[in-house]
Amino acid sequence: MVQRKLVEIDGRKYMSPSAAGDLWNMKHQAVTRACIDGRIVGATQDSSEKWIIPIEARKPLETEVIRQILICILVLKNRQESIDRQSLEDVNKVYQYLIDVGLIEKTDEKTIDSIRNLVLTDKGMKIATEGKHTNIKGINAGTTVVQLVASVITIWQGILII
Repeated sequence: MVQRKLVEIDGRKYMSPSAAGDLWNMKHQAVTRACIDGRIVGATQDSSEKWIIPIEARKPLETEVIRQILICILVLKNRQESIDRQSLEDVNKVYQYLIDVGLIEKTDEKTIDSIRNLVLTDKGMKIATEGKHTNIKGINAGTTVVQLVASVITIWQGILII
């Protein structure tokens, strides 16, 4: 049986990549790669340069999933239609995650304008434009705002359950 390694630093609890891997049903190497890629909010290296992960951290999203979310949010950004308040709150949770992992630039706005004014970082742009080709014009033409919001929220909630 693998013993989970937990440490406490300045009153905060952290776990090792192997403990996180056990918790998230991932190989510890995949967790370490997610730390290196910056996909785990709050992951840092300790004084011995080993990765430590906040105990409350969420399972990291795969790069392809992040790309799908970024594309949906970019399409939302360009829409002129309004989003209902509940959906906006859910989308803003995703928006905050993308800020926390350095994929979009932080803004002080907490309205739909924060999505319409978003700017991808270099890291976010690289993820959004690499990988499988997506026809954004096709998404724009054939997808409603409700469907886009539902896509973002469904992907996001799927990772929160784990």
